[in-house]
Amino acid sequence: MLVNRELNICLCDVSDDGIEDLCGGRETDLENGICKEVKGRCKFLRKLSMTGNVRVTPKGVQMALRHLPLLEVLGVWHVIENLAAMHLNDLTRPYPKYALTQLVLRPNYFLTETFLPYENGALRLAASLCPLVTLADVRLQAVITDSELLSLTLLESLTELKIVPHNIVDDEEETDDSCRITFDGSLAPILKARGNKLKTLHLELPMPVRLASIIEYCPNLERLLLDSTHSALVDEPTTNPNKRLKTAFGWEHLKELEFAATFGNIPPKILLLAFSSSPALKKLSISHCNAFDNGVLIHAIERQYFRNLEELILRSCPVSKRAIDRLLTEENVLKKLEFINCQSLSMKDVADLQKRGEDKNWDLSVTGRDEFY
Repeated sequence: MLVNRELNICLCDVSDDGIEDLCGGRETDLENGICKEVKGRCKFLRKLSMTGNVRVTPKGVQMALRHLPLLEVLGVWHVIENLAAMHLNDLTRPYPKYALTQLVLRPNYFLTETFLPYENGALRLAASLCPLVTLADVRLQAVITDSELLSLTLLESLTELKIVPHNIVDDEEETDDSCRITFDGSLAPILKARGNKLKTLHLELPMPVRLASIIEYCPNLERLLLDSTHSALVDEPTTNPNKRLKTAFGWEHLKELEFAATFGNIPPKILLLAFSSSPALKKLSISHCNAFDNGVLIHAIERQYFRNLEELILRSCPVSKRAIDRLLTEENVLKKLEFINCQSLSMKDVADLQKRGEDKNWDLSVTGRDEFY
């Protein structure tokens, strides 16, 4: 259905023939590589979603790219590979520019023929062809090296960056062998070049990540998600272990902060650095982090790091009611407390916290639960 210049055919029985009809003509009508004029309403299409539609092959994807000049979002997992197939070896004419605002790079999870293999230089080519991209979503795989990832520095309008491991089926299979990038070789230069405009950053990397560098290079972040399941957050460059934490920078606009760890990959001082750098923080979510204990929470409360906090979501963190009580004051603006698998908090503790909020007439929701996997 075409609504508001958007079309979703993800679950529809649409093939390449349907894409041809949508584009107003057959691919065989093209002469000398020149696209015919798009007819009808489809030329105004802004978003075309077809993720999971296995009947649309690379031919159909490339037709959509050629014939829909205003297309901003093409919802397939292999746009970059199709752009490369169209232009990587084409030296006969100037490359066109595309209106796409999103670039998504994912491996061929399902080994279907509707996917194209990634070719070296594809990401750089796509970045140069799509100057309006604001969101880049990269699932790391062995073919992505530091030099390939550095292509993201070409995206001058980038405001949202997501870089995570490629394996979504079995995390235990995810190893450093499947990733060939380094923090200093690619990520730090990308953040230094484009971090000033970033509003959202989501990183899950199998390597040490320096939080101080993120603070320095990305001062205008509004949302930060850091998952150290496969790595660690560190505070000093590996080449200079005597260098202290940088504290002259801050996230004045950061509203949402999310940490996920594997019980020990985030040192307490890294947590406190993040909290002290985020005076406008409204939502904090921390998962599986032994470092976020009563001591860290009370330290942050005493220094008023959470004075604007509205939501606190904790999963498998060793905090108790004693520390949470310190957070609940007449000055707090908390609206939501959620505890999941926090063994130091009983269901009675959760009920007591909720009752305290009710007695004070606070607009506060307190919930707790245990989840079993």
